[in-house]
Amino acid sequence: MTINKHNEIRKNFNNEYLKVLSPLFQSLEPLRQKYVQKFFGVAFMSVFLPLTFIGLPLAFRYYFGDTEAFIQGGDFYFVTCIFILMFLAGVLIAPFLLIYLFTGEIFVSLKKDFQNEIKKQCLEKVLKSFGEIKPSTLTPKDLRLIGESGLGFYTSSDNRSKHITQIQCDDCMNGVYKDVEFRLLEISNGEHSWGRLIISFASNKTIKASAIIAPKNCTPVYSIDGTSIQHAFALLIEFGSLYFIGSGICSTLQSFLTGGGMSSFYQFIAFLLLGVSLLCFIRFTLKKLFEFYVGPKTEKIKLEDTQFNVSSKDEIEARYLLTPSFIERFKNLQMVYNSRDIKCAFFKDQIMFAINTQKDFFELGSLFVPMSDTRQIEKFYNEIIAIYDMIDYFKLNEKTGL
Repeated sequence: MTINKHNEIRKNFNNEYLKVLSPLFQSLEPLRQKYVQKFFGVAFMSVFLPLTFIGLPLAFRYYFGDTEAFIQGGDFYFVTCIFILMFLAGVLIAPFLLIYLFTGEIFVSLKKDFQNEIKKQCLEKVLKSFGEIKPSTLTPKDLRLIGESGLGFYTSSDNRSKHITQIQCDDCMNGVYKDVEFRLLEISNGEHSWGRLIISFASNKTIKASAIIAPKNCTPVYSIDGTSIQHAFALLIEFGSLYFIGSGICSTLQSFLTGGGMSSFYQFIAFLLLGVSLLCFIRFTLKKLFEFYVGPKTEKIKLEDTQFNVSSKDEIEARYLLTPSFIERFKNLQMVYNSRDIKCAFFKDQIMFAINTQKDFFELGSLFVPMSDTRQIEKFYNEIIAIYDMIDYFKLNEKTGL
């Protein structure tokens, strides 16, 4: 990026922040505090509810001793069933709620809702200061290009549309810089558990044969595939296992609550642990049966730099594209986005990057940081500027190749 262009964008951004963005962000501080209160409320209930469901039946059992003598007539079986359901619900719900709490899932969920609220009110105003860049939506063309890229977003050539349409886009933007059109897509797929930032540019030349470059330590892309019969078989095994485990748990728990002693309780714990272990093993095994590596049907090409894997249908064109200077720019890109897990695909008239990171991009606020804090908006600025830098890195506005 030229110094003059950089200074111009920075000046526009600073003016927009002082006049419009800073007052707007400060007006949203009550909204942030509301989400913080919601977080602590859900965290408290995640601990309190399971303890209540588990503790009440146990306290009743030990306080009254002989449950059957205390509860007379037909009410005995009704009350016993209620206690069994309460205890079982507490035992089954507790691990999920605690995992949801302590692994940060509760934070991620509320953070996403908070970010969506902020972006509804602020995003267009923020993007004004960057020139020709606007929020957008995921389009059929995006899905087609992602599928054609060969970067591992589908399982097989005859089943592309099924998996491509499962992509969810958290943030979509399109823009123009130095007459170069670009698309930014922060995408994810809950079923396949991956998330990426996709950056695509219109190339300055038509590429006859696709080429892909990725670091050797790049995360391989796996996906679930299989026929409907295979999936039905997997579900049948899981439901059968659940029925077997549930029957054993209910039987031993009823024995314990009706005076069976601690031996019944130990049997219940053993059944519970066995059941959880068995279900985890079954799910892992079935997943491995139906998954395989996703990759384009190309040939590997050896470069002078052994840190990268390269594949293409045309070795001559690939070597023309992937020059030593390109490799150096690619390494710079890894530094800018603080990620080693970056892939690049050249195909048709497109250049596409897929960046795997553990962080979110283009966020305008933080749940536990006051809205008056400028660090988050500065981070947003740097992420957008990095896109412009990339166009300068690869000289996409020039008609001289890469």
